[in-house]
Amino acid sequence: MLPKISLMEELKKGGYEASLTTTYNAYLPFYEEVVLRRLVNAGVRHNVLLMDAQQYAASLTVHPPRLAGRQYSLLPVRVPGAFHPKLVFLTGKTKGAILIGSHNMTLAGFGFNREMTNLVRIQGDDDGSGIALAQAVWTEIEYWLDAFTDGIPDHVRAMTRRVKEFAPWMNAAALPDRGFLPLVREGNPYGNSSPRCWGEKLPRFRSAGLSSIKS
Repeated sequence: MLPKISLMEELKKGGYEASLTTTYNAYLPFYEEVVLRRLVNAGVRHNVLLMDAQQYAASLTVHPPRLAGRQYSLLPVRVPGAFHPKLVFLTGKTKGAILIGSHNMTLAGFGFNREMTNLVRIQGDDDGSGIALAQAVWTEIEYWLDAFTDGIPDHVRAMTRRVKEFAPWMNAAALPDRGFLPLVREGNPYGNSSPRCWGEKLPRFRSAGLSSIKS
């Protein structure tokens, strides 16, 4: 059986200061009362959540956010079809972590469902392959912000871009030609949960069932 990955266990290692999470749908009370609280308690003081615009609109009528704009930034992303990547990007001064999988930001996705998640840890300036992946993922995030957040105030987009500012190692040299596979953007490119550039040859790559946020 594949080992479980726990976001909480990763946070307990310390060294992370910012997070960016993307999801298709979200149970916002779960994010605000459980995930966000544990991020902040672990020292992750700058947090951003991106979610599909239609799902965002639906959540406003049922479970509207209470802390968005004060304790974290919440951005709806409007794409043709659905905004579907499931990503957690943690950044800190000397390290980073990227989790990409099938889990939405819901209690079921993080606790009860059997989900699959890939975890890559980046170990600072000397981790050329990890930096290459982080840069590729960030290029995709910039594309989402530029192409699919019309109407979002510039200062809110700036809060998203600040996640990178907590990771000076992202400006270091990356290893070239690490087997990144481009995913074509034509049509609906977000029907899967991976960024458009993903590495076949990266070290410290784990695929496992995502364990409960409480574990």
